Amino acid sequence: MFRRKLITDMIHALAKEYTQAKSIETVSKAQIDAVYDATWSVLRKIIIDHGGVNITGFGAFGQRKRAPRKARDFPRETQMETSESYTVHFTASADFKRSVNRKHKKQTNS
Repeated sequence: MFRRKLITDMIHALAKEYTQAKSIETVSKAQIDAVYDATWSVLRKIIIDHGGVNITGFGAFGQRKRAPRKARDFPRETQMETSESYTVHFTASADFKRSVNRKHKKQTNS
């Protein structure tokens, strides 16, 4: 529920910003930068605080845990232990994958 509310608020903010400009040609670089920064700020917060976010028709961002492991330092010829860490991952939605594949099929057939 929390994720959906944040994304809904973000979409409303983007729509408001766009409709105030009347057309895409009159949107200033400052407005574009503000929307871009706000979008990624909200997504970053959701991923960090709640583990991930799913954007319908686009895909899902989430966290993955990486276990501690042994790594090799080749210049020093030593082994070292790395600690547990987290990384961000993205999984494209099936619809997004189909759209990308369709575009590439059209380009190869032309």
